[in-house]
Amino acid sequence: MKLIFDIGANSGHDADFYMKKGFKVVSVEADPYLSDRLKNRFAHEIATGQLCVENVGVSGQEATLVFYKNFLKDDWSSFDKSSKATRSAYEMIAVRTMPLSHFINHYGPSYYLKMDIEGFEKAALGTLFHVDKALLPRYLSFEANRDLLEILNVVHGIGYNRFQLVRQGEGHLQRPPKPALEGSYHQIKFTGYHSGCFGRELPGEWRGFKEIEATILVDIEADYQRAALAGSNAPWHDVHCFVGEM
Repeated sequence: MKLIFDIGANSGHDADFYMKKGFKVVSVEADPYLSDRLKNRFAHEIATGQLCVENVGVSGQEATLVFYKNFLKDDWSSFDKSSKATRSAYEMIAVRTMPLSHFINHYGPSYYLKMDIEGFEKAALGTLFHVDKALLPRYLSFEANRDLLEILNVVHGIGYNRFQLVRQGEGHLQRPPKPALEGSYHQIKFTGYHSGCFGRELPGEWRGFKEIEATILVDIEADYQRAALAGSNAPWHDVHCFVGEM
């Protein structure tokens, strides 16, 4: 089975989708409570070796850091105090972190890496400069935050050369194509807790670095304007990246 990294696994919505498509998954979750929930929910998959759960944070170094655990929205929790994690009631807990490169080197070649760690993406992805190019995930995705252009330059420097901007949230994520283009077909209606399709199942056009760098902020602003006119919630986006020849 091909391997997928689910970095910032939360309650396992994405991991469940990946496994039902036939992939092996390494779920990395900093929140000890959510990590225990993953282990209970997927006890069978862990026993069969299809899933491994790592209760550790991901950053740019091995350390013990303060984790801001949001009580109302656990998907806002973060190591970044200035993030959404501290907008409402939260607690501070000490959590061990490892560099992203550690997982790549330990588990070996992977097909896709999904990252949603609320503000620590740049530091984590920067450690991939120290990974053998043969071990890099063929596809990776990260949430678009305020340091989006800086992260784009980091992943481009690592070697990723094709990109897509994908709007997230229920009603915006395309359902998986049938027949499947990645793994097995799994019928699902994505919610706001899912990251959606990946790799060859993405509906958009892959763009080169110069094109995505020049247009991505304009595209995001256009989505904000459309949402405002419709009276809907502010949108959020993931950036998908590809390394190699298409």
